[in-house]
Amino acid sequence: MRAQNLSWKKHPTKKEIYGHLPPISTVVARRRARFAGHCMRAQDQLVSKVLPLRLQQTSRGRRPLTYTDIVARDVHLPVEEMRVAMLDRAVWRLHVHGVSMDAID
Repeated sequence: MRAQNLSWKKHPTKKEIYGHLPPISTVVARRRARFAGHCMRAQDQLVSKVLPLRLQQTSRGRRPLTYTDIVARDVHLPVEEMRVAMLDRAVWRLHVHGVSMDAID
C-alpha cells in the first residue's frame, strides 16, 4: 500500500484504498450481463440456443441456478422479459448500465 502513500498500520478504509473505483462485484455483474446480451444476439451461433436453456425441476430441493438466472438477478428482470430485452441492444444497454451494487446482494 506504499504506492498510494497509505500505511497498513493506520487501517485505511476501502474508500481510501480504492477511491472512485467501483466494487469488483459490480464490474463482474455488468460484464456478465453484457456478455449474455452479446451471446443472445448471435443468432447464427449455438450459444444463442444454449443460453436460454433451464434445467428441469428435480424431485427434491430447488432447481440449480443457471447463468441465465444469475444474469436476470443482476439486471432485476424476470427471465422471460430479459430475453426480449437482450435482443434489443439499446434496451439491454440501459439495463446493463443500471446494474449497481444492490443488484449483487
